[in-house]
Amino acid sequence: MITNVPPVAPALGVIQHQVGIIGPPPNNQSNATTDLEWIFGAESKSQATLLPVRGNTYTIGDSSQGVCTAATPGFCALLENGVELVEGVQNFQILYGEDTLPVVTPTTPADTSVDVYRTANNVVNWDNVVSVRVTLTVNEVERVQGSGNGLTNANTLRTYTNTIRIRSRGV
Repeated sequence: MITNVPPVAPALGVIQHQVGIIGPPPNNQSNATTDLEWIFGAESKSQATLLPVRGNTYTIGDSSQGVCTAATPGFCALLENGVELVEGVQNFQILYGEDTLPVVTPTTPADTSVDVYRTANNVVNWDNVVSVRVTLTVNEVERVQGSGNGLTNANTLRTYTNTIRIRSRGV
């Protein structure tokens, strides 16, 4: 069990586990002084990994090919923290599936099915979010054969939607 995460340097990010702390039933294991191999069941070294929590900002903006405007959607791109990820993305939406069925009693929990999809700023209770729906609208970034005698930027759009269940949250 983690007993302390120092908030300042030089120990910033060093997770500590104090010896002698006893865990909850049914295992009642105590904190280890060496490798955590027995707690996590690995045969030699612990296979447990801690990953830092990071936030990313996704936006639609200019691609490396040009300026993104309504007149030049082929120059739009999906950016992550200001770095181009995918060229030709005109729209990127994330909706959160919330289970709004209230918990009636401790033995009658919510049904963990999505009742409504909402934007992040409209989620009522983040504990009730059971899925995430991601929608990308992309365009042809290459010039395509058009009618007549030449090539044209036809701005052919495709929309892709994927709904992802949050682990251990929904059905």
